[in-house]
Amino acid sequence: MHPDECTKSKLNSFMGTSRFIYNHYLDLKDKYYNELNINYNTSDMKKDIKN
Repeated sequence: MHPDECTKSKLNSFMGTSRFIYNHYLDLKDKYYNELNINYNTSDMKKDIKN
């Protein structure tokens, strides 16, 4: 079973958004650790997303 073009487009959109968020928080975590020696963990990320 293969997705049609419309479904492929929707899946790519969802995955792209997830990847954007992941990369954003990965960069933020590196920045906090390298510049401030603060460990930005998953619970901090969850709190930030809610805002």
